[in-house]
Amino acid sequence: MIEIIKLLFCRYGLPKTLFSDIGRTFASIEFQTFLKNNGIYHIKTSPYFPSSNGQAERCVQTFEDAMRQAKVDFGSRDYKLQKLLMQFSKTPDSTTHLSPAMMFSGRDIHPRLNLLCLN
Repeated sequence: MIEIIKLLFCRYGLPKTLFSDIGRTFASIEFQTFLKNNGIYHIKTSPYFPSSNGQAERCVQTFEDAMRQAKVDFGSRDYKLQKLLMQFSKTPDSTTHLSPAMMFSGRDIHPRLNLLCLN
């Protein structure tokens, strides 16, 4: 698990805070030491009581609703997921007025609709 997280951190930088449940992987001394050595604050939620983490539950509910309502009649589940993630990444937040892509990488993503504007 730590090796995978190291790859993500190398690619995107170290987070200030990490949210996780308190499953074995995230509660191990090795993982806690890794987080401490990298200056990452760890917020833990209960693994057997997910409703205690309202933010995560709301995210799951939004995702499930969007997958059900996907207007893609063809293609695989992965294709629907890719379309959903693209839409999510480019949609500005109502509070910050910035898209997740802008907040994460400092730039907006360019969907296929932008190709029409280039001609």
